[in-house]
Amino acid sequence: KQVFVLLFRQGNTGWIEFVAPDKNSFMQQFKFDPETIRWDSESDLLTPLIQMVNYNKFAIAESDFNGTWTSDFAGVQQLYSVYTGDYAGMNVNQSKEEFVFGAGNSYSWRLLVVSGMVGSTNYANVKSAGKFSVLNNWQIQFSKIESGPKTYNAYWSCIKGARLLHLLDARTPGSGIYTVYGKK
Repeated sequence: KQVFVLLFRQGNTGWIEFVAPDKNSFMQQFKFDPETIRWDSESDLLTPLIQMVNYNKFAIAESDFNGTWTSDFAGVQQLYSVYTGDYAGMNVNQSKEEFVFGAGNSYSWRLLVVSGMVGSTNYANVKSAGKFSVLNNWQIQFSKIESGPKTYNAYWSCIKGARLLHLLDARTPGSGIYTVYGKK
């Protein structure tokens, strides 16, 4: 079956895949031709696409929290001298954060971080456990993360075959970029 597919990303939207029966159906819905638009200057036309990211957010409930949820990150930097072009080493940053939700609103939390220049990397491993409660449809509170209680802004999103948990520290939202967890 042939369909029209558009991959879109702007700012913090992440990649969004639009699938329409054909190009004309897409143009009727979003009011522009994606093959002729000037993506760098006609930003008003992109607003409907950007707003689509808000339609994949679902409220949380205590009954949703069970099992193991993880978020992993890895980044590597190859370093070279700007003066000679010689190889100057490699910097590694890797982390794994894990929530294990159990009966009676119990949880355990663990964060493992490895970072530094190869050959002299450092690591940190932090663990906590306690009880969690859902404060409202969009916030969850943990009795202890690191040194004390912590509240997160939270929501679910869905992808084919899975749900994703999004958490953002409610007291220090920073950039507004949520950490995303998948079920193990």
